Amino acid sequence: IATHKTTLEDDQAHRATQSAWRRQASALVKIIVPPAATGAVCANLARWSKDHCDLTIDALPAHGCIFAGGTLDGPAATGLDRQLNRLITTSGYQGVWVWHARPGDGSGDGVDSIEPFGPRQPDWPVLTRLKHTMDPHGLFNPGRFLPVQGAHL
Repeated sequence: IATHKTTLEDDQAHRATQSAWRRQASALVKIIVPPAATGAVCANLARWSKDHCDLTIDALPAHGCIFAGGTLDGPAATGLDRQLNRLITTSGYQGVWVWHARPGDGSGDGVDSIEPFGPRQPDWPVLTRLKHTMDPHGLFNPGRFLPVQGAHL
């Protein structure tokens, strides 16, 4: 419970200002971990960021939700994806991540190899077949969670 008085409109405006960087980031990934692991994951990403790129990290600890990104080029985004893969799949943290924005245009900078959703799930082949059967033209949410058929996402 907050001790200061504020209106709902003021609170919403404040939250919108705090998260405005997300709408302008060339690379943005949303990471979901158990709430108790939020701080450790943020600390790990901050340490990695010092040596690799200028990463902005915004967390909602009560939800286990972390947003990480900024003005990253293709190699930095690919490095972040690899770090997330190491962090989630080999360090004992449970979690998933979803790329909301990935830099690059397919010009060979390596970013096209980033899956939109990680880590890879065992039911993806079945879900991919279902998606292609129900949406053969890829009109609904293309590439958001499952790779687009024929693309190298």
